[in-house]
Amino acid sequence: MLDFFLGNDLFKEGIKEYLDTHKYKGATATHLWEAFSKVSGKDIKGMMETWTHQMGHPIIMMKRIDNTTFEVTQKHFLLDPDANVTQPSKYNYTWNIPFVYAESGHLTDNIKTTLTSRTSNVSVASNNWVFGNRQHKGFYRVNYDLANWQEISKNLNNNSTILRNGLFPVTDRAGTVDDVLNLARAGYVTYDLALDLIKFLETEDNYFVWKMALKNFAYLDKELSAQNAYGMFRKYMVKILKPMIQKLGIDVESTTDHIAKYNQLQFINAAC
Repeated sequence: MLDFFLGNDLFKEGIKEYLDTHKYKGATATHLWEAFSKVSGKDIKGMMETWTHQMGHPIIMMKRIDNTTFEVTQKHFLLDPDANVTQPSKYNYTWNIPFVYAESGHLTDNIKTTLTSRTSNVSVASNNWVFGNRQHKGFYRVNYDLANWQEISKNLNNNSTILRNGLFPVTDRAGTVDDVLNLARAGYVTYDLALDLIKFLETEDNYFVWKMALKNFAYLDKELSAQNAYGMFRKYMVKILKPMIQKLGIDVESTTDHIAKYNQLQFINAAC
Protein backbone atom coordinates (compact mmCIF):
# COMPACT_ATOMS: atom_id res chain seq x y z
CA MET A 1 0.00 0.00 0.00
CA LEU A 2 2.72 2.46 0.98
CA ASP A 3 4.91 1.40 -1.95
CA PHE A 4 2.08 2.09 -4.41
CA PHE A 5 1.19 5.42 -2.80
CA LEU A 6 4.74 6.80 -2.66
CA GLY A 7 5.93 5.21 -5.87
CA ASN A 8 8.52 2.45 -6.11
CA ASP A 9 11.55 4.77 -6.41
CA LEU A 10 10.65 6.82 -3.33
CA PHE A 11 9.76 3.68 -1.40
CA LYS A 12 13.18 2.17 -2.15
CA GLU A 13 14.84 5.45 -1.18
CA GLY A 14 13.03 5.32 2.16
CA ILE A 15 14.19 1.75 2.78
CA LYS A 16 17.76 2.75 1.94
CA GLU A 17 17.55 5.74 4.30
CA TYR A 18 16.27 3.48 7.07
CA LEU A 19 18.99 0.85 6.57
CA ASP A 20 21.82 3.38 6.23
CA THR A 21 20.75 5.33 9.31
CA HIS A 22 20.25 2.33 11.58
CA LYS A 23 22.85 -0.16 10.40
CA TYR A 24 24.57 -1.93 13.30
CA LYS A 25 21.91 -0.48 15.64
CA GLY A 26 18.57 -1.44 17.04
CA ALA A 27 15.58 -0.05 15.18
CA THR A 28 11.83 0.20 15.61
CA ALA A 29 8.85 0.68 13.33
CA THR A 30 8.92 4.37 14.24
CA HIS A 31 12.41 4.66 12.73
CA LEU A 32 11.11 3.15 9.49
CA TRP A 33 8.20 5.61 9.28
CA GLU A 34 10.57 8.49 10.03
CA ALA A 35 12.82 7.43 7.15
CA PHE A 36 9.87 7.44 4.75
CA SER A 37 8.78 10.81 6.11
CA LYS A 38 12.24 12.24 5.52
CA VAL A 39 12.58 11.19 1.88
CA SER A 40 8.97 11.93 0.91
CA GLY A 41 8.31 15.14 2.82
CA LYS A 42 5.03 13.59 4.01
CA ASP A 43 3.95 12.64 7.52
CA ILE A 44 4.26 8.90 6.94
CA LYS A 45 4.78 8.25 10.65
CA GLY A 46 1.45 9.89 11.49
CA MET A 47 -0.22 8.01 8.66
CA MET A 48 1.08 4.53 9.38
CA GLU A 49 0.57 4.61 13.14
CA THR A 50 -3.18 4.80 12.51
CA TRP A 51 -2.76 1.40 10.83
CA THR A 52 -0.37 -0.27 13.26
CA HIS A 53 -1.90 1.00 16.52
CA GLN A 54 -5.54 0.04 16.00
CA MET A 55 -7.22 -3.17 14.93
CA GLY A 56 -8.97 -3.94 11.68
CA HIS A 57 -9.26 -1.82 8.59
CA PRO A 58 -11.66 0.78 7.17
CA ILE A 59 -14.40 0.77 4.60
CA ILE A 60 -14.67 3.83 2.36
CA MET A 61 -18.04 4.97 1.04
CA MET A 62 -18.09 7.09 -2.12
CA LYS A 63 -21.44 8.81 -2.64
CA ARG A 64 -22.25 11.33 -5.35
CA ILE A 65 -23.60 14.60 -3.96
CA ASP A 66 -23.68 16.56 -7.23
CA ASN A 67 -22.48 16.26 -10.83
CA THR A 68 -18.83 16.92 -9.99
CA THR A 69 -18.46 15.91 -6.33
CA PHE A 70 -18.35 12.69 -4.36
CA GLU A 71 -18.59 12.61 -0.59
CA VAL A 72 -16.03 10.17 0.83
CA THR A 73 -16.60 8.75 4.30
CA GLN A 74 -14.70 6.13 6.26
CA LYS A 75 -15.62 3.83 9.13
CA HIS A 76 -14.39 0.67 10.79
CA PHE A 77 -15.30 -2.31 8.59
CA LEU A 78 -17.00 -5.17 10.42
CA LEU A 79 -18.55 -8.25 8.83
CA ASP A 80 -21.17 -7.92 11.56
CA PRO A 81 -22.05 -4.20 11.52
CA ASP A 82 -23.96 -4.61 14.79
CA ALA A 83 -20.93 -6.00 16.63
CA ASN A 84 -19.96 -4.20 19.82
CA VAL A 85 -16.31 -3.16 19.53
CA THR A 86 -14.97 -2.97 23.07
CA GLN A 87 -11.30 -2.46 22.19
CA PRO A 88 -10.64 1.30 22.50
CA SER A 89 -8.59 3.18 19.91
CA LYS A 90 -6.85 6.49 20.50
CA TYR A 91 -7.57 7.26 16.84
CA ASN A 92 -11.29 6.46 17.31
CA TYR A 93 -11.08 4.01 14.39
CA THR A 94 -10.26 6.73 11.90
CA TRP A 95 -7.37 6.04 9.56
CA ASN A 96 -5.02 8.24 7.56
CA ILE A 97 -5.72 6.48 4.29
CA PRO A 98 -3.39 6.70 1.26
CA PHE A 99 -6.35 6.63 -1.11
CA VAL A 100 -5.98 5.94 -4.83
CA TYR A 101 -8.93 6.23 -7.17
CA ALA A 102 -9.79 6.86 -10.82
CA GLU A 103 -12.74 8.25 -12.73
CA SER A 104 -14.51 7.02 -15.84
CA GLY A 105 -12.90 8.09 -19.07
CA HIS A 106 -9.51 8.02 -17.36
CA LEU A 107 -9.53 4.71 -15.47
CA THR A 108 -5.84 4.13 -16.14
CA ASP A 109 -4.89 7.48 -14.54
CA ASN A 110 -4.46 7.08 -10.79
CA ILE A 111 -5.48 9.99 -8.55
CA LYS A 112 -3.76 9.94 -5.16
CA THR A 113 -4.92 11.71 -2.02
CA THR A 114 -4.79 11.20 1.75
CA LEU A 115 -8.01 10.82 3.72
CA THR A 116 -7.46 12.01 7.28
CA SER A 117 -10.98 12.64 8.54
CA ARG A 118 -14.28 10.79 8.73
CA THR A 119 -15.70 12.75 5.81
CA SER A 120 -14.18 14.60 2.87
CA ASN A 121 -14.99 15.39 -0.76
CA VAL A 122 -13.30 14.58 -4.07
CA SER A 123 -13.97 16.29 -7.39
CA VAL A 124 -14.57 14.59 -10.74
CA ALA A 125 -15.40 15.69 -14.25
CA SER A 126 -19.12 16.25 -14.80
CA ASN A 127 -21.15 13.05 -14.34
CA ASN A 128 -18.11 10.76 -14.29
CA TRP A 129 -18.34 7.67 -12.10
CA VAL A 130 -15.47 6.61 -9.85
CA PHE A 131 -13.48 3.50 -9.02
CA GLY A 132 -11.74 3.43 -5.64
CA ASN A 133 -8.66 1.54 -4.47
CA ARG A 134 -7.29 1.40 -8.00
CA GLN A 135 -5.22 -1.78 -8.49
CA HIS A 136 -6.41 -2.81 -5.01
CA LYS A 137 -3.14 -2.08 -3.27
CA GLY A 138 -4.83 -0.50 -0.25
CA PHE A 139 -5.90 -2.40 2.86
CA TYR A 140 -9.48 -1.16 2.84
CA ARG A 141 -12.78 -1.91 1.15
CA VAL A 142 -14.76 0.52 -1.00
CA ASN A 143 -18.52 0.90 -1.28
CA TYR A 144 -20.47 3.19 -3.63
CA ASP A 145 -23.95 4.55 -4.18
CA LEU A 146 -26.21 2.35 -6.31
CA ALA A 147 -25.75 4.33 -9.54
CA ASN A 148 -21.96 4.07 -9.31
CA TRP A 149 -22.11 0.33 -8.62
CA GLN A 150 -24.30 -0.07 -11.69
CA GLU A 151 -21.74 1.73 -13.87
CA ILE A 152 -18.93 -0.50 -12.58
CA SER A 153 -21.08 -3.57 -13.17
CA LYS A 154 -21.94 -2.48 -16.72
CA ASN A 155 -18.27 -2.02 -17.60
CA LEU A 156 -17.13 -5.25 -15.94
CA ASN A 157 -19.79 -7.12 -17.86
CA ASN A 158 -18.86 -5.58 -21.19
CA ASN A 159 -19.11 -8.17 -23.95
CA SER A 160 -15.52 -7.43 -24.97
CA THR A 161 -13.19 -9.21 -22.54
CA ILE A 162 -10.28 -7.30 -24.09
CA LEU A 163 -11.90 -3.97 -23.22
CA ARG A 164 -12.91 -5.18 -19.77
CA ASN A 165 -9.47 -6.51 -18.92
CA GLY A 166 -7.88 -3.31 -20.23
CA LEU A 167 -9.99 -1.14 -17.94
CA PHE A 168 -9.85 -3.48 -14.96
CA PRO A 169 -6.58 -5.41 -14.51
CA VAL A 170 -6.53 -8.71 -12.63
CA THR A 171 -5.99 -7.06 -9.25
CA ASP A 172 -9.05 -4.85 -9.73
CA ARG A 173 -11.28 -7.66 -10.98
CA ALA A 174 -10.25 -9.95 -8.13
CA GLY A 175 -10.46 -7.18 -5.54
CA THR A 176 -13.86 -5.99 -6.71
CA VAL A 177 -15.29 -9.52 -6.58
CA ASP A 178 -13.98 -9.93 -3.04
CA ASP A 179 -15.21 -6.48 -2.00
CA VAL A 180 -18.75 -6.75 -3.32
CA LEU A 181 -19.35 -10.25 -1.92
CA ASN A 182 -18.01 -9.26 1.50
CA LEU A 183 -20.07 -6.06 1.42
CA ALA A 184 -23.14 -8.19 0.68
CA ARG A 185 -22.25 -10.51 3.55
CA ALA A 186 -21.95 -7.51 5.89
CA GLY A 187 -25.22 -5.99 4.67
CA TYR A 188 -23.81 -2.94 2.91
CA VAL A 189 -25.16 -4.01 -0.49
CA THR A 190 -27.72 -6.58 -1.58
CA TYR A 191 -26.79 -9.99 -2.93
CA ASP A 192 -28.84 -9.10 -6.02
CA LEU A 193 -26.38 -6.29 -6.75
CA ALA A 194 -23.35 -8.46 -5.97
CA LEU A 195 -24.41 -11.42 -8.11
CA ASP A 196 -25.38 -9.13 -10.96
CA LEU A 197 -21.92 -7.52 -10.90
CA ILE A 198 -20.04 -10.82 -10.95
CA LYS A 199 -21.87 -12.21 -13.99
CA PHE A 200 -18.66 -11.50 -15.90
CA LEU A 201 -17.18 -14.57 -14.23
CA GLU A 202 -18.85 -16.66 -16.93
CA THR A 203 -16.19 -15.34 -19.34
CA GLU A 204 -13.39 -14.94 -16.77
CA ASP A 205 -10.60 -17.52 -16.67
CA ASN A 206 -8.04 -15.89 -14.38
CA TYR A 207 -7.06 -18.03 -11.40
CA PHE A 208 -6.82 -15.16 -8.91
CA VAL A 209 -10.17 -13.62 -9.81
CA TRP A 210 -11.87 -16.97 -9.41
CA LYS A 211 -10.01 -17.70 -6.19
CA MET A 212 -11.66 -14.64 -4.63
CA ALA A 213 -15.06 -15.68 -5.96
CA LEU A 214 -14.83 -19.31 -4.82
CA LYS A 215 -13.64 -18.31 -1.36
CA ASN A 216 -16.81 -16.26 -0.92
CA PHE A 217 -19.01 -18.91 -2.54
CA ALA A 218 -17.71 -21.40 0.05
CA TYR A 219 -19.14 -19.18 2.79
CA LEU A 220 -22.51 -19.04 1.02
CA ASP A 221 -22.49 -22.81 0.48
CA LYS A 222 -22.00 -23.35 4.21
CA GLU A 223 -24.62 -20.81 5.25
CA LEU A 224 -27.26 -22.03 2.79
CA SER A 225 -26.67 -25.78 3.11
CA ALA A 226 -29.59 -26.23 5.53
CA GLN A 227 -31.87 -23.69 3.85
CA ASN A 228 -34.60 -24.14 1.25
CA ALA A 229 -32.65 -21.88 -1.10
CA TYR A 230 -29.70 -24.28 -1.22
CA GLY A 231 -30.94 -26.05 -4.35
CA MET A 232 -31.19 -22.73 -6.18
CA PHE A 233 -27.69 -21.82 -5.04
CA ARG A 234 -26.25 -25.08 -6.37
CA LYS A 235 -27.99 -24.52 -9.73
CA TYR A 236 -26.41 -21.06 -9.82
CA MET A 237 -23.00 -22.59 -9.10
CA VAL A 238 -23.39 -25.11 -11.93
CA LYS A 239 -24.38 -22.34 -14.33
CA ILE A 240 -21.44 -20.11 -13.46
CA LEU A 241 -18.83 -22.90 -13.21
CA LYS A 242 -19.80 -24.89 -16.29
CA PRO A 243 -18.26 -22.60 -18.96
CA MET A 244 -14.85 -22.62 -17.26
CA ILE A 245 -14.85 -26.37 -16.57
CA GLN A 246 -15.67 -26.98 -20.24
CA LYS A 247 -12.91 -24.59 -21.29
CA LEU A 248 -10.19 -25.82 -18.92
CA GLY A 249 -11.12 -29.50 -18.75
CA ILE A 250 -10.60 -31.82 -15.80
CA ASP A 251 -7.35 -33.49 -16.84
CA VAL A 252 -4.81 -31.76 -14.59
CA GLU A 253 -2.01 -33.64 -16.34
CA SER A 254 -2.80 -31.85 -19.59
CA THR A 255 -0.66 -28.87 -18.58
CA THR A 256 2.67 -28.33 -16.85
CA ASP A 257 1.78 -24.77 -15.86
CA HIS A 258 1.31 -24.65 -12.07
CA ILE A 259 -1.24 -21.82 -12.08
CA ALA A 260 -3.26 -23.59 -14.78
CA LYS A 261 -3.27 -26.75 -12.64
CA TYR A 262 -4.41 -24.81 -9.58
CA ASN A 263 -7.12 -23.20 -11.69
CA GLN A 264 -8.43 -26.57 -12.86
CA LEU A 265 -8.32 -27.99 -9.35
CA GLN A 266 -10.23 -25.12 -7.78
CA PHE A 267 -13.02 -25.52 -10.35
CA ILE A 268 -13.16 -29.29 -9.86
CA ASN A 269 -13.31 -28.90 -6.07
CA ALA A 270 -16.03 -26.26 -6.32
CA ALA A 271 -18.13 -28.40 -8.65
CA CYS A 272 -18.05 -31.47 -6.40
